[in-house]
This record gives sequence, structure tokens and C-alpha cells, in this order.
Amino acid sequence: MNAHPAPLASADVSVIVVSYNTRSLLEACLRSLLEQTPSLQLDVIVVDNASRDGSADAVRGAFPHVRLIANLENVGFAAASNQGIRASTGAYLLLLNPDTVVLDRAVERLVDYLEHHPDVGACGPRLCFPDGTYQRSAYPWPSIVGALYEYSALFRRLPALAPAWADHPEVSRPVGYCSGACLLVRRCCLEAVGPLDEGYRMYGEDVDWCTRMWRCGWPVHYVREASVVHHLGAATGDAAMRRLKELRGKLHYLAKWHGPAYVAAYRLAVLLCGLYRYGRWRLRPSGDGTAERADHLALYRGLVRLSLGRAA
Repeated sequence: MNAHPAPLASADVSVIVVSYNTRSLLEACLRSLLEQTPSLQLDVIVVDNASRDGSADAVRGAFPHVRLIANLENVGFAAASNQGIRASTGAYLLLLNPDTVVLDRAVERLVDYLEHHPDVGACGPRLCFPDGTYQRSAYPWPSIVGALYEYSALFRRLPALAPAWADHPEVSRPVGYCSGACLLVRRCCLEAVGPLDEGYRMYGEDVDWCTRMWRCGWPVHYVREASVVHHLGAATGDAAMRRLKELRGKLHYLAKWHGPAYVAAYRLAVLLCGLYRYGRWRLRPSGDGTAERADHLALYRGLVRLSLGRAA
């Protein structure tokens, strides 16, 4: 492991980017960050998890002012983020995925929001896909009702059940948690809460972190005025596999915070939804959206297996 250059003693924001085989995306992310944040003193730290695509060399060559921590093995997202946290110096800390592009001074808008809301511990922006369409970035905490809403289309057809779970991207507001793809945390909140839980290797650590913020008296807010492009899945694999990894993270989270009885009930909710949705897709004609049908069957088959405690 190695790092360069020396840290900035008076940085406004320390930006931590954990990379793994995302060289071109990482370069675009860093360029957008530097171009779209002219009024803040940034301390940018890239933690590379032993990429094989030349990501570390690209940072050394094209971004000499970025501090690089080059790991000799992939230690996972949470552990790598914590390496960056320990090296950080800024009054604010920003977790930023390498598959993001910062738009229209988004980081400055997030900092401005926390400056004007001193009681808020962390905030996240509006995420969008590369074509500009909205991508969900703020959520309630994982729950059994939430699982029914997320994994079954039935509840989405019943608006009366939606208030606690509905997404309102047009409104800046308190939320259970914001996506770790882009999450700004004030230093005093970080000191109260501590680093990410390294028991989560990927997915779930942002939920856990935000839960601890709330429990320490630091609310988490979604900020609609800040926008960041997120190439969802580009750094982690296909959509079905990502959803299954997210479920593993939620099960780990629920076991930590709610115990085995709640996890068993949550698994049952996922099992029922998975069986229902798998059956619906199986009944569709095989020639009707063949690729989409295969993707959904793989997803819901995986959900059923995970809910039963089996490998997906």
C-alpha cells in the first residue's frame, strides 16, 4: 500500500473515492469533481482496491494532486472507505463512487445545505442515470412492509399504502438513509458515529452508517438541488446480481439491528414476493421480451433462494 501526496491541512471537503477496475469511469469522475467544485478546497483521496486495469497508474499520471492509497488486495468497500476516512482532514467528508459524474456544482450545493442546516449530520443528492432520468437515492429504513413494497408489484398499485414508502424526488427532506454513491458527512457527525462497519463487504454499509447517525441525534437529508450522474451497476455488475447483493446487505443489517425473529419474518416476506413474481414471469410467453423475462426469472429465483438461506 502506498499514498501520495501529503494531506491538505485546511481542506473544506475530503472526498473519498474507492475504485476497483473502473479506470475510465474513475477518470471522468475525478475530472467532473474538480471542474464542478471551483470554490472549495478539496482533499481528494482515491483508495484503489488492487485494480487490474491500470486505475492506480492513471491517477498517478493524470491527477498528481489526488492522494492515492493503492491496496495490494481488494479489502472491500467499507474497509477501503475507512482507510480514506482515517487519512482525511476536511471539515466535511464526501463518499463518492467512481462511477459518478458531478453536475452543476453539486458538492458545493451539498455543503451549502449542511451550512444552512447545522442540525443535519449528512446529506445526499438527487442521482440520475446518464440519460438524465431520475434514479432513486433516498430511502426509508429496511423493513418488512418495505420488502413487500419493493419486491411485490401489488403494493405499488395501492396508493393508500404508499406515504411511508413513496419517493418524492422533488422535495428536500429527512430520509432514513441516502445512497453511499454520494454522501456528504460533517466532521463532528463522523466523530460521534465512527467509521463504516467493515462487517459489510459491499451493500448495506451506507444504511448502517445513516442509522447510527440518526441514533446519535444527527438526521440525514436528501437534497434535490444537487444532482450527480450515477452509472448504476457499472462498478458492481449486472442488475440482478446487484439486487441480490443488496438483499444480502439488508439481511446483515436487519440481523444486527433487529435480531433473528425479525430477519425470519423479513425472509418470509421476500420469499412470498419472490414466488409470486417468479410465477408471474414464468407464465409469460417465452417470446415476449425474452431477455427481460430471463433477467426477471434469474432475479426472483435468486430472491427465493436467498430468502431460504441458500446461495443465489
